[in-house]
Parts: sequence; structure tokens; C-alpha cells
Amino acid sequence: MAMIILLCLTTSDWITILDILITSIIGIWIGVSVQKNLTTNRAVKEYFINENRDIKEKYNKFMNDLYSNHNSSEQIKEWFKVMTIKINTFEGFIINEYRLKPEISKIHNNLKYMITGSDDFNTQYKEKHITFSNSTKNQILLFHTDLSNCLTKLVIETNRANRKYLCRNKYGQHTTASKTNSV
Repeated sequence: MAMIILLCLTTSDWITILDILITSIIGIWIGVSVQKNLTTNRAVKEYFINENRDIKEKYNKFMNDLYSNHNSSEQIKEWFKVMTIKINTFEGFIINEYRLKPEISKIHNNLKYMITGSDDFNTQYKEKHITFSNSTKNQILLFHTDLSNCLTKLVIETNRANRKYLCRNKYGQHTTASKTNSV
């Protein structure tokens, strides 16, 4: 019976069936491709946002320790070394992926120089714990506020940003192109 129906179809019927089939395949392919791309882009953004959150949490703990006078000069210097590497790596990738220009390292370095250059730090360098004066703590708090604002702003900018992709120009050289999509 099905064979008889297929044999009775006209050319226009076959064209219509083929049109429906091709349109369905293209629609499914577009849907799958777009969804995969959006999922990948969202995952990359979430990674950077989580790294941002980690930096913020580490800074909050460090600031609490400074205010509680729990750190020695060596601990402070080591913490700044580790965070400098973490922040520079993070910023390098976020600049490369999204063309954003965060100022985390600038604020971090200014804070590092302010703390390690302070009279409190240098006069108590050999002590087990450094006790910062209220004026130094106030300066530290200003830097911490700037850093928190910078990190929050970066989350917003990351969510708004489009990833850039490497492509080849007609000469085979790598160039960058922005792939526009909103996630």
C-alpha cells in the first residue's frame, strides 16, 4: 500500500517532501550548532567569573589577616608573589579571550608597593606578626575597595563581552575576529 502511494506522487509532491526534509535537517543542524556554541561560550565566561571570585575571596581572607595582625613580613611577601602570578595569568587570558583591559594587576601592584614600602612593614620586618597603624590600615582599605570594584566591574564586562577567535587571512596569517553572540 505504501509503495502504491509513493508511486502515485507527482513531481511537485516529491519536491515538497524534499523541501520539508531539507528544511528540517537545516533547522536541526542550526539549533544544535547554536546551542553548542552558546554552551561553550557560557562555560568559558563562567570559568573566568569563578577565577575572579577566587581572587576576590583570597584577597578578602588576606585583608582580614592583615587587619587581625596575623601575618609576618615573609608571609606577606610570599602571598603577594603567588597572587601576582595568579592575577597576571588571569588577566592575560581575559585580555586574550575578550579584549578586556582589567586593572587588577595595577591595583594589586600599587597595594603591594604601599604595604611593603610602609614604615610599619619595614620597622617590624623581623617580628613574628606585623601590626599596621590605623592610617596604614585606612590606605589598605582604600586599595581593597578599589580592587573589589574592579573585580565586580570585570564580571559585568565579561558577561557583556564577545569572545575573539583566531582565523586566517587570505595570506594564511593568524588574525583575530570577534564572534558576536550574546550569552
